[in-house]
Amino acid sequence: MCGIVGVYAPEGAPDLRPALRRLVHRGPDDEGHWEDETVRLGVRRLAIIDLERGRQPLSNENGRVVAVQNGEIYNYIELMRELETRGHRFRTRCDTEVLVHAWEEWGPACVQYFRGMFAIAIYDRSEKSLFLARDRFGIKPLYLHRQGERLTFASELPALLTLLPEQPRLNPRPLAHLLSFGWIPGPETLYANVHHLPPGHSLLITPSGERRTHYWRPLPASRNDLVRPKDAAEQLIALLQESVTMRLRSDVPVGALLSGGVDSSLVAALMRRSAHPDLHTFNIGFDDPAYDETPFAELAASHLHVTHHTVRFDKNAFDLLPRLVADYGQPVGSATHIAIWLLYRACAEAGLKVILTGEGADELFGGYQWYLGEAKLAKARRWPRWVRRIVARMGPRWGASAAASDLLRRPDAPLAVRYLRWLTPHSPRETRQILHPDLREQADASAPWPHLPPDIHLLHALTLLDAQSRLPDFINLEVDRMSMAHSVEARTPFLDHKLWEVALRWDPRLNLAGGREKALLRAAAAPFLPKAIVQRRKKGLASPHATWWRQTRLPEWAETAMSRRALEQTGLFHHPAVTHLRETHRAGLANHATALTAILTTQLLLNSSSHKNEPTV
Repeated sequence: MCGIVGVYAPEGAPDLRPALRRLVHRGPDDEGHWEDETVRLGVRRLAIIDLERGRQPLSNENGRVVAVQNGEIYNYIELMRELETRGHRFRTRCDTEVLVHAWEEWGPACVQYFRGMFAIAIYDRSEKSLFLARDRFGIKPLYLHRQGERLTFASELPALLTLLPEQPRLNPRPLAHLLSFGWIPGPETLYANVHHLPPGHSLLITPSGERRTHYWRPLPASRNDLVRPKDAAEQLIALLQESVTMRLRSDVPVGALLSGGVDSSLVAALMRRSAHPDLHTFNIGFDDPAYDETPFAELAASHLHVTHHTVRFDKNAFDLLPRLVADYGQPVGSATHIAIWLLYRACAEAGLKVILTGEGADELFGGYQWYLGEAKLAKARRWPRWVRRIVARMGPRWGASAAASDLLRRPDAPLAVRYLRWLTPHSPRETRQILHPDLREQADASAPWPHLPPDIHLLHALTLLDAQSRLPDFINLEVDRMSMAHSVEARTPFLDHKLWEVALRWDPRLNLAGGREKALLRAAAAPFLPKAIVQRRKKGLASPHATWWRQTRLPEWAETAMSRRALEQTGLFHHPAVTHLRETHRAGLANHATALTAILTTQLLLNSSSHKNEPTV
């Protein structure tokens, strides 16, 4: 795991050292540079594999091909063996050296052979070509800025902004989405002309032009081709075990997060099954029992015979927000990143550089409420309208979510509209009214979901929707930022494309058998975990920011950021609308915690930086 920066500029490039200073947390162990008349590459290294010889940038034998990488190629051992049989010679046992030899052998198609999480840059001196690629699930970030013939890239926004000749203007297009969802859907960012390279994409730049390739996407089987293998649970364990074993490849100690849910508990169990010694695990504990999973984490830890650590999230944790916004690099409408930051701080303090965690299981195995909700909604469409109305009215008393009750009144709405309602009660068209009046028409209020294949199962369509925005742009982003803030590499065994390619051929109704979310995963986990862990209802990581916003008065730093003067200074949000949000939320009339947190983190980010505070017109 590292931080990378670079510039492709035929007429000269800026000094990379200021940008690299912004990435020391991603790579405290070493710094490397390489340049010629066309390209400059820089890297901060977090040494994980081949600690002594794996310094970056790395080149091939004659220096023609040079590479830098953020992330890990987990199948580097297998690729080294194959490339050696084809005549290539390696100077290190580092996964990054695989990149240059794979480029020699396969060119741009090399990325198809990589199994891992990565953002890579490979420069071929003979062709004067730069090849950039991002992993299939967007686990590792890569930001781009194009100005004329110059392309600048970096692992984080603050580092990228340091390399630009002038600060980019603010981009109001994604603000309504930010206020509604709590994250900015990629590839856009808060800054004009600054974008992500999307997950599963590569970009080849040559003197004659550039070519972008979508080299991988999750592709479910069509409805008519779905299979229901009798040994699906056993196949799942075999695939996940292989994924876990690959992610244990490390020359430094490896630990795990262990919330007490089935996802992280199964990962930890398979780590123990791989004879991983002296495993240290971590969970976050809350004073509020509604959020606290510590008893289940301790149960799993006792069952697996691991050394467990509980980190406490107390009422003062929100005071970390101004610092964490700078680490995050862009605004966010959730406070879960505070809990994640605390977890990875504890991992670093315990001397761990690598942590395995359970992200990706909910998307693949139907863990979120909308999977079971959509399955029930499909049955409800057959009910008479008057029955649906009664159930919708009584739903909250029976424990149904507000989204479920609302959708019972309009079950035939398009999937994009229904998915939006599962995510948030406040559509982008509504949250656009929170913006400054001059910006409302510039803000995109459409549903940012790509076209879906027409012949796939509804539950697989939900998986694609999750995988194409919420997973890379929110979940993976916050895990990357908060783990790397402490120089810790987070590895996600459920986000393995071989596992996904097999599981997406299975009938997704296996995931909801018996009316339980993640039923297949639970069945697979049953031989390894206590019954209480396997059968408990899903309880995702959350932090009590809705409660925090109901205080009569926030801490002084927050009140200052949300003041009329500060809001008018940044010019993005309409003060009367923000005041109304705060008042209705504090009174318990609505839950506006996502929008309020998004506004606060935007204000903190802009007021603590030297960025121009003028929106794009």
